[in-house]
Amino acid sequence: MPEVSPQACVKCASPVHPSDTRCPRCGTRRPAGGWPPDPRIGQRFLDRLVIRHRLGHGATGSVYLAEDPESGALAAVKFLHRTLRADDELVKRFRVEAVVTKALGIPQVVQTYDFGVTEDGTHYLTMEYVAGQNLADLMAAGPLSLGDAIEIARQVLMALDVAHRRHVIHRDLKPGNLLLTRAPDGRPLVKILDFGFAKVLCEQGEGFFYPVRVTRDRVVMGTPHYMSPEQARGERELDGRTDLYSAGVILYQMVTGVPPFDAENPMDVLVKHLEEPPRPPTRVLPALPAALDPILLRLLAKDREARYGTAAEVLADLDRAFPATDSPWRLEEVSARAARPSQILRQVGQLVPDPVPVPEPPRRGPPWAVILAVAGGLILAGLVLWTFYT
Repeated sequence: MPEVSPQACVKCASPVHPSDTRCPRCGTRRPAGGWPPDPRIGQRFLDRLVIRHRLGHGATGSVYLAEDPESGALAAVKFLHRTLRADDELVKRFRVEAVVTKALGIPQVVQTYDFGVTEDGTHYLTMEYVAGQNLADLMAAGPLSLGDAIEIARQVLMALDVAHRRHVIHRDLKPGNLLLTRAPDGRPLVKILDFGFAKVLCEQGEGFFYPVRVTRDRVVMGTPHYMSPEQARGERELDGRTDLYSAGVILYQMVTGVPPFDAENPMDVLVKHLEEPPRPPTRVLPALPAALDPILLRLLAKDREARYGTAAEVLADLDRAFPATDSPWRLEEVSARAARPSQILRQVGQLVPDPVPVPEPPRRGPPWAVILAVAGGLILAGLVLWTFYT
């Protein structure tokens, strides 16, 4: 849904709410006559597109609906806020999002068409426009049917399996980033949005190390209700199991109607992720099948070593407990559409500094300390024996 009467700051053009007395981005005071309309709306973009509406905005950017007047084709355009264009890390993360979503190329991930920089220095990416319902809005009405919840979880896990096998972890999986729509052939389809927090795991190959980490170490990134314990601790080394934990939280909430951990204060939610064991789903909603309990409790294990190792393992357990005889998607079909892992790493590697040669391990000379110690011990033993026998 487009925003109603979208307005923008007179100085930095960042989105503002009519009640804002100052721009939240640059601090500019609201003019006496109020904030002006967003200047991007109605503008021509990339020669062929016209910006029609502002769909939404967040801390790092705004998303607009654009139309090709000749064909009627629609696209979503995401602009990084102008005030952030000097932040090299955010810019790099913005570009990594574009490369990753374009290269994954599967139906369950919103596709990126192009990315670049406008004449005024604003970074943008163009994406497919998806009309559908946000999972967060759907869950606001209460628990989903078991069949719908399992199918949504299956598609999310398929997308995660494809991404993880290509060294990509999402790190901000939540209902607000899941869109429910239909594929061109009419099949129900779940789309994962916003890979802005995605991390491409470092990879070594051909004598080079690609330092593709583009987020600050020890920074807690994610949404509190759906963050894994290791994210809550701000751990530096994350892997795909952090996404599996988030997927477990989402599935738990879909079938019970409540998240496994809740509190008024976000910090209290994080503490519960770290310390409080989740209640089995059947204790929240006794009508649920008991087969859900072990799957969800394993997904929500505090120690990631106790969780499932891969999304494919979770899918296998779901299929055993709830046979997917009528599921419209298969993992093999989805995976076949994605780029090879080496292609994604190569493309992302082009966005970071030149690869650094992997240093050879230092050549170790003879272990003189050990040799001298052994020799000294033999001499001492010889003296003792000589004294004893003489």
